[in-house]
Amino acid sequence: IKGVFLLLDLLRQLPEHVNLLIVGGGDEARFRREIARNGLAQRVRLVGNLAYERLPDYLNCMDVGVVPSLTTPRWKEQFGRAIIEFMSCEVPVIGSDSGSIPAVIGTADQLFQEGDTQELAAMIMRLKASCEEREFMSAAGRERVLQLYSVDVMAERFRAIYDALSQ
Repeated sequence: IKGVFLLLDLLRQLPEHVNLLIVGGGDEARFRREIARNGLAQRVRLVGNLAYERLPDYLNCMDVGVVPSLTTPRWKEQFGRAIIEFMSCEVPVIGSDSGSIPAVIGTADQLFQEGDTQELAAMIMRLKASCEEREFMSAAGRERVLQLYSVDVMAERFRAIYDALSQ
């Protein structure tokens, strides 16, 4: 449902010097089998689950963050916390149009149709070719997090909800 297996198809479409860093858990054994079956072992790094305080170190190694979630009959992406984590670290983020991803990202030019690895590859290559666009996306994402998702902003929203309920 998170679409990580799509990233292997994506990687085959991108130049050999492009690598994939996967942070987090999941069906690691199956993912490793698919990596080996596709001959991508030299281009994929799996770091597994990390302590939260170590996460920025890994995110800051990335040129672009991808959130390729896929909607199923029983699930669609809810909030997409990874998007906020990428933006907080000033990593340009591209996401599928699953669930709430469009609302969290906030701009249509950073979205691709679920499952469309060709569209995603084209978006990544466009970013690779434009330092100015990467810098703009990085700064805009960070600003979006500060305006909408910072601890202070979220605390104020919760307080407003609590106040409304207590009246």
